[in-house]
Amino acid sequence: DGDSWLEFRRVLFRSERIKQASNNLLKLYENMEYNIKKEIDKIDKKEFFLDEIIKKSCDKFEDIKKDTKIVIDIQSDIKLFTDLNGFEKSIDNLISNAIKYNAKINPEIIISFKKSDSMLSIFNRGETIDTNNLLMIFDKYYQENPLNDGFGLGLSIVKEFCDKNKISINIDTNSEYGNYFNLNLKNIIIWKNK
Repeated sequence: DGDSWLEFRRVLFRSERIKQASNNLLKLYENMEYNIKKEIDKIDKKEFFLDEIIKKSCDKFEDIKKDTKIVIDIQSDIKLFTDLNGFEKSIDNLISNAIKYNAKINPEIIISFKKSDSMLSIFNRGETIDTNNLLMIFDKYYQENPLNDGFGLGLSIVKEFCDKNKISINIDTNSEYGNYFNLNLKNIIIWKNK
């Protein structure tokens, strides 16, 4: 009957909120754990393939991406040498944001790498970031839309990692299409001919 259906929907809604809250807590814990390790300099640099890390990160969001289409255009021979844990955290944060702030209709993320300029780009079709906020977006606890879930730590962690590892990062906003987060990986890439 109607009352049972209403109660079922309430329970479902509550369980979704609990799941979201536990995901937020887990993410916060992982970020804190990484920050502690970073402070005591227990960071190991490793060699790894870029496409493998990107695919691994995308797999983590399989449950929450819903109908978001994710396209990966990265050659399988791109090898990097850097703090693997920090790089993974940065990619996780960028993909998480790309999902969260994507377009409501036909949401799409394109992750690509151009060998010509060593540029990794993560594009989403969401509402473009206000150019007035581009300088603040990497600040700790900053959120362009305070109604969104999260703590405003993700992009500050990304920026800190990039600065420490000589990776330049910029945001290219295009009012027609969406946002590009571009990471220049030239300082951490391993070229075969070197």
